[in-house]
Amino acid sequence: DLEGFRETLARIKAAPKTALVLGAGGTALVVIKELLRQKAAVHLWNRTADRAKALGDRVNGFEVLDGSEIGRVSSTFDVVVNATSVGLKEGDGLPHPDLRFRRGQIVVDVIYHRETQLMKLARAAGATVSGGLPMLLFQGAASFRIWTGAEPNVSAMKQALDDALTKKGMTPIWPSDI
Repeated sequence: DLEGFRETLARIKAAPKTALVLGAGGTALVVIKELLRQKAAVHLWNRTADRAKALGDRVNGFEVLDGSEIGRVSSTFDVVVNATSVGLKEGDGLPHPDLRFRRGQIVVDVIYHRETQLMKLARAAGATVSGGLPMLLFQGAASFRIWTGAEPNVSAMKQALDDALTKKGMTPIWPSDI
């Protein structure tokens, strides 16, 4: 996930100074490490505070937010990343009901097979939005490079993802810069 997230940020020209990460699982860990590497001030919220604190035991340098603050502060971050499973199922709502977004903000949702409520809300507010497809694509490209030593044909890989999702009745959603 690291290479996929790093390349996604690069392609959408994100240079975050501040970031909010939603979730405290393995993907959130990778996202936090990359954001910290880029020198962003990282804040984390997870619906279970114990998991957020446990993640803090594994990596230092970020602040854990209380859920009551989300409505007030979520639109102030340069980048917001949803690394929760909310959005995997049709009909899922938002990871946190008080999330707010703004024009100029970058919002990345790691869910890749549908447009989530979070993506719709962020897009309606004028944010630049990316689903998880670019992460999947660029992680696959990095894996191909590692395993074969050859440069992958990223355009062909993107087309294969589009074809596979379309065959399953899904609509691939890509940021305009990818």
